[in-house]
Amino acid sequence: MSYSFTRTDTQTVTYANVRAVNDKIIADLDYVLTLNPNVFTKDRLEGWKYDFYQWIYQGYGSAIKVQFYRNNECFYEIKYVISTDGSITNDQNTGRIRGNLEGASTYVQVEGTSKWYSLTTEQKQEFYDSLKLQWGPSAKTNYAAGLIEKMDKQYSSGSLGVQRSILE
Repeated sequence: MSYSFTRTDTQTVTYANVRAVNDKIIADLDYVLTLNPNVFTKDRLEGWKYDFYQWIYQGYGSAIKVQFYRNNECFYEIKYVISTDGSITNDQNTGRIRGNLEGASTYVQVEGTSKWYSLTTEQKQEFYDSLKLQWGPSAKTNYAAGLIEKMDKQYSSGSLGVQRSILE
């Protein structure tokens, strides 16, 4: 005798889930700004807060990379890999970001999801127009030699989570 069954799981990402996780990302970056006051502005941080929320809530972002450059090389990167399947369940405290970032230029890249890449050019432009900051395609990152990536934190709410890693 044999049995078979089908199981369907649906994960829902709510406004509250996105807000909670996005607030953790922004708290990290606010910590960076406190330690390194000239790497970006408070206004830019506020723009990122709004825009990251939109990228995550719409399901368009698979990863957010905050990169720090000197001499045209990325020497430090904070990366948040986004998961909506409930696989990230730890919700840790923010902070503990080290590194001498003073004098660096800051760039942000958002890696798209399959949902993002299925949009038409017009739909992508409409989304870009709804954001506070200017976004668009970016050049390939030129990384400094000898960097090591360390996965160090997880933030989650409901089925939404991010895995933070530091490349230094």
